[in-house]
Amino acid sequence: MEGNYLQLQQKIQNMKIGITELSRICEKKNEMIISLNEQKKDIAKKIETEQKSLDEDTNTKQALQHLYDESTTTFHQLEESASTLLHLINTSS
Repeated sequence: MEGNYLQLQQKIQNMKIGITELSRICEKKNEMIISLNEQKKDIAKKIETEQKSLDEDTNTKQALQHLYDESTTTFHQLEESASTLLHLINTSS
C-alpha cells in the first residue's frame, strides 16, 4: 500500500510541475499575444497613414496630369494660331 501511496504522491508532484510549466507557457503566450496586438495596431496605423499619403499623391498626380493636358492643348492652339498668322502675313505681302 505504501508503494501505491508513493506512486500517487509522485503523480501529484508531476502534475504540480506540469501545471507550473503550463502556467509559465500560458503567461508567455499571453505576453506574446499582447505584443502582437500592439504590433497589429501599429501596422494598421502605418497602413492608414500610407493609404492617405497614396491618395494625396494620386490626387496631386491627377491634377498635374489635367494641367499638363490643358497646357499641351493650349500650346498646340497657340502654335496653330502663330502658324496661321505667319501664313496670313506672308500671303498678304
